[in-house]
Amino acid sequence: MHAMFGSLGAEVECYYMLPRSNYDFTMIVNNANAKTLAAIKKMVGPSGAVLATEADVLLTAEEWDEVEGQSYRPPGN
Repeated sequence: MHAMFGSLGAEVECYYMLPRSNYDFTMIVNNANAKTLAAIKKMVGPSGAVLATEADVLLTAEEWDEVEGQSYRPPGN
């Protein structure tokens, strides 16, 4: 797994087994964009080893603060 992600320029930081969950495991991967994740899915998908995937973007507080153009007005304001 580490080698597969590494070959695409990404790094598996950690992974966790999730007993009694909807998923068998979850992982945190650094430097993985949509193209990298699509390539992984094309490599692993045909094997039948992975039936469902979901990807979320995690940001540090510093990365969030760097995002510009954010303005939020609660409903009614």
